[in-house]
Amino acid sequence: MYFASLGGDGRTLSDTIASALTRDFGSVDRWRREFIALAEALTGDAGWILLTYVPRDGRLINHSTSDHAESIAGGMPILALDMYEHAYHIEYGANTTAYIAAFMRNIHWDAVEARDTSYIHSTNGVNCFTGDIHYGDVTPPKQATCTMLPDPYASYVVPSNNPCTYTNTQVSASTTLTPGTYCGGLKITGSANVTFSPGIYYIQNGDFTIANSANATGNGVTFLISGQNSNLNFTTSGTITMSPYTDSSAGQWAGMLFFWDQPSTSKGSTETFSNGTMTFSGIMYFVGQTLAITNNATVTVTTGSIIADMILPNKGHLNLTGTVNSPTAAQQAMKKTITSNTPMLVQ
Repeated sequence: MYFASLGGDGRTLSDTIASALTRDFGSVDRWRREFIALAEALTGDAGWILLTYVPRDGRLINHSTSDHAESIAGGMPILALDMYEHAYHIEYGANTTAYIAAFMRNIHWDAVEARDTSYIHSTNGVNCFTGDIHYGDVTPPKQATCTMLPDPYASYVVPSNNPCTYTNTQVSASTTLTPGTYCGGLKITGSANVTFSPGIYYIQNGDFTIANSANATGNGVTFLISGQNSNLNFTTSGTITMSPYTDSSAGQWAGMLFFWDQPSTSKGSTETFSNGTMTFSGIMYFVGQTLAITNNATVTVTTGSIIADMILPNKGHLNLTGTVNSPTAAQQAMKKTITSNTPMLVQ
């Protein structure tokens, strides 16, 4: 932990860790002064200065531990300053003040934040993934051998002979959109506030884009994406809230929010959720694709699941808060026994 916390500039903190320090210490500078004061008070003795997260209290604390004494019971240290003589004597001699200052200038806050906020908790399932997480905890423990799920939607095909209801649709003003076939894709830009009426939307041979500061709401909607150059590009700084169409008239698509058609589209592209605040429920099916969550986007999936080749939260936040307990056929299908090697993230 000591070495993994170094390599930064000591000052670049994300909003998440800065807010946590401000919440528990009053400000980042006040935390810094307290941490340094504890280190200077330990000069001449052996021990560690720790920034520790205490789950039972839901807060961060600074404290010291001497020699080989244990840390706070139940606490999870996320930053450690080694005050044993071997850590500083060769380079700094007895000048511990310079050593402490050098440590503070080199803290890698991304690594610290990862320890504070990274975890995988499942209250009614199992955890199975390749590799391991470097920080945080996994509950229940990762399975030694994964039981893989078959793809319950592998046989689903989006109809390709739908006549175009709309062509190359671009929206930059507030409006209500209706179900139909959007040939050439659908692009929502500017500061538009767009409401999707309930039903099934076919996005054919073009991207589904929501950009700039546009906002979109769709309760009871399903988007079937097919054809070449057809991807999701949700890069708005606004908000998007969507739930799936569950009417019996939807047939096999009931409970599906996004379905990316494998036979008609090109594998290997990326579906992007970026910048904004997005809340989804239902099944999001992107087999053959990468789902990238970037640029501080906050994506919350309530009741539902994501199926994709890879899910990459890159400076974005993915929150899975619901279960797959649902009366819809699509979500019930997620409970089938798994035998294939399709990479999946399911909540």
